This record gives sequence, C-alpha cells and structure tokens, in this order.
Amino acid sequence: IDDFPIYSYKIIDVIQKHDRYFFYFSPDPDAVGTSIAFALFLKNNYSNTECIIFMPDVYDPNLDFLFKIASFNDIHIMHDLNAVVKHLKKNEYVFTICDTPTYKLLPEFKKLNATRNSYSDKSAIEIDHHFGGDSTIIFEESATIFYQANSCCEIFADFLKIINQQQGKDISTDDVFPRNIVLSLLVGLCYDTQFGKFIVNEKNYNMWFNFLSDRLKAITWGNAGQ
Repeated sequence: IDDFPIYSYKIIDVIQKHDRYFFYFSPDPDAVGTSIAFALFLKNNYSNTECIIFMPDVYDPNLDFLFKIASFNDIHIMHDLNAVVKHLKKNEYVFTICDTPTYKLLPEFKKLNATRNSYSDKSAIEIDHHFGGDSTIIFEESATIFYQANSCCEIFADFLKIINQQQGKDISTDDVFPRNIVLSLLVGLCYDTQFGKFIVNEKNYNMWFNFLSDRLKAITWGNAGQ
C-alpha cells in the first residue's frame, strides 16, 4: 500500500520511546509467528527490551520449537492470567496485537484491558490482515498496519524490508533477517496460505516464500556454524 512507510515509521516511533511489550493475540500459527518475529526484532535491535507473550490456551505442539526459540532469547512466555496481571501492574507495557481483528477474540480481554486502562501511557501496536464484518481497531491509541495480505507474517516481513532499506541495509543479511526470524515468518506464511493454496496476492506470496525459503537454506547449510 502507498502509505505503508508512514505506518511503519509510526510503529518505529513507538518502539523508540518504549522498552516493554506485551504480545497479546488470538492464538494461531500466524499470530504466534508474527509475535515471536516481532519480539526477536525488538530484542536484537533495542537493548534492555522486555517482551512478554501471553499464551493461556493449548496450542499446536508443532509450534513448540518457536516458543523454545523465544525462551532462549529471553522472551517470556506466560500462561497464567493472575501472574500476567500481577506482572503488568508492576510496569506499563505496550500492548502489541498481531493477527487479531477484534477484541472479542482476545483471551481474558476484560481483565487485561482493565489493567491497561490504569496506564498513563496507553501506546499500543496492532498489525492485521483481516477485513471481516467485525474487524476494527482494538485500541484507539494504537499505531497500526492494516492491509489485505496473505498473512500477518507477510506484513511484518514487509515492515522489516522497508525499515531496513531506509537505513541502507541489505535485507539478505543475517542481521536483518536472521534465522530465527525467518523461521517464525515462514511458519505463519505457510500456515495461513496452506503453502500458497489460499492467497490474496500471488506476487507477494511468491516473493516472500521464495526469499524466506532461500534465506533459511543459505543459513542452515551455507553457514552451519552460526
């Protein structure tokens, strides 16, 4: 979309002013992949950043490897609501919602939103590709990227590409698309499209699937020591 760079810079503006993020979403592999990729981006690029991912429900065991990657990188996976509420009350967090079109799909929204409402700084981030009848912005203070895409992971890949190209960085490098971010994004992209069976933009799907797949092969086999 034409305004994508503007939306991206609004999110970067939020990131530059905050160092605590609460990832909160309706869990499916696309939401998980986007959130973990986002959290890894924050941990890799902004020192002293704290990231929490709330996963109250049972999830697909095939995603275990992503949560292990997140935990290894000091991203906190929390399952207990009371523990989460207690944690959120200690400091203010940027609520970061990926791949969730309405607050009705957010687990324990009433309790967690009550905690957020006590914050003086209500900055939030929302990234989504759903445009159904009940789709709407969840928090009026959110910096958003909303547009029709094959997956939310694809939107975040677009975000990384634009931000890094504006900084003169080659996206085919380990510091821009490292292996763990590539893995996270591929999971969401492949799941939401069923490997390209259900897509809204074939050109973008092919571009990102091929790029991420090639990156993964290069990193796994070409740089096995990393």
